[in-house]
Amino acid sequence: MIKKIEFTEIDLGKRIQALRESFGLSQEALAKHLGITRQAIGQIEKGDRKVNSLEIIKLASFLSISVEDLLSSNKKQLNDPQHSHKISEIKFDAEKLQNLLLYILEKCGGKPNVGETVLYKLLYFIDFEATEFFGHPITGMPYVRLQYGPVPKKKEYEKVLQQMIKNNQLKIIFHEYHGLRQKRYINLSEPDRKIFSKVEEEIINRNLLQLSDMGAAEITHYVHGDIPWKQTPENKIIDYNLAFLRELPYSRFDHQVLQEEATSNDILKELGPISEEEAKYYKNL
Repeated sequence: MIKKIEFTEIDLGKRIQALRESFGLSQEALAKHLGITRQAIGQIEKGDRKVNSLEIIKLASFLSISVEDLLSSNKKQLNDPQHSHKISEIKFDAEKLQNLLLYILEKCGGKPNVGETVLYKLLYFIDFEATEFFGHPITGMPYVRLQYGPVPKKKEYEKVLQQMIKNNQLKIIFHEYHGLRQKRYINLSEPDRKIFSKVEEEIINRNLLQLSDMGAAEITHYVHGDIPWKQTPENKIIDYNLAFLRELPYSRFDHQVLQEEATSNDILKELGPISEEEAKYYKNL
């Protein structure tokens, strides 16, 4: 679930209006991005219409702030440029990566299929689902689009890996698996779970439950259907903004259904309540 709003719809509407105006955007421009009517934006800014979870995510992304900042009760934080960022500017968090690796290894590192190839894909799916949900990834790790799927950018990843080996947090072994040489990580310490929010941990666990039983070939085939990988040129960094273009089954949101529901609700509000005469007409059809 998205973080609970700590203030009224009127407060949220005022914040959205202030942000929109600070970016020099018209209501029409913002409405076009969200796929709703200009009248709906006006209702949102007045506090007369609720914003659904999909719209909150898209709005935060479009206005270049995190979902947490948009829904925060701290007005100063929301208006502070230092707390606003685009997804492309999110910094890599080495500590989060260390603990995410240890968390994954603790949960499913003992499975014979979870070698380095599967591990790379698990990290990718976790970060991109978090981006779609929060507006930012958990680790901020850059992922490179290669033929066999996304892999962490070598410079950042290897630095963390070598530090973990040096600190005796994990070790790397090689052994044969189905006739192939497999590179495996063995965790030697426990993750610091406090570093993850409750929702982040839910996202991690959900991906591990769904994907950690896949072999290297299966998960590689699966990731090839994900839009962020499909739309990125070979050997290029995968843009986290592409997370908002994901479709089922990779997305946790049925964007089309949510958008159709939001648009339908907006149209119904503009039409107003049906008259008694119209109700009788439709009842007798």
